[in-house]
Amino acid sequence: ASDKFNTALISAGEYAINLKNGATPEMAFKSAQDISQKYLVRNKYGLNDPELSILSKGMAALQHIILETRQIPVLGQLSKWYVPFIQTPMNIGILMTELSPLGLLRSKGFTPEVKAKITAGSMVTALGVFYALENKTTWTTPSDEASKQLFHATGRKPFSIQIGDKWIPIWYLGPFALSFMLPTAVKYYSEDNGKLFLKTKLKS
Repeated sequence: ASDKFNTALISAGEYAINLKNGATPEMAFKSAQDISQKYLVRNKYGLNDPELSILSKGMAALQHIILETRQIPVLGQLSKWYVPFIQTPMNIGILMTELSPLGLLRSKGFTPEVKAKITAGSMVTALGVFYALENKTTWTTPSDEASKQLFHATGRKPFSIQIGDKWIPIWYLGPFALSFMLPTAVKYYSEDNGKLFLKTKLKS
């Protein structure tokens, strides 16, 4: 459903732009379709795709290894059942990585499209910083019992953002979820979790 929605949204916009730039309807449609296919969560990312960052290439390599298990006797029959449930989340992870500041981890491939992805992700991360500093985002549930009870008593949910008086799962931000939550992860592991660690040490 997400793929269908994004394909329609992206291809319609690209088609209009191509027509405005003087392309024929046939050329405009083909170009729009080609671009929209790059953002599908069922897409197969190439190991040597020059536009992928180092982290994304690592995930693509792992994905390739998993897909190759389909060629192994006996195991290949089983892999047909579980591969789709692994491939799609990894594709989402690659897409999230490319649409975040983590996309800067590359030695080359800074095409205009890649720069636009990183810029958009960085802007979302900047917004995430604001929400994290305002304590309007959450990471995982606290591990100690007292903090966990307070966490749930205030209506918080893991990996969520506060909109008004509601806590909304961050996954509603789609491919920008990782970009938005990077500041929250840093805050949790450097500040909140650090305080918990220090408190535990003092008690012991």
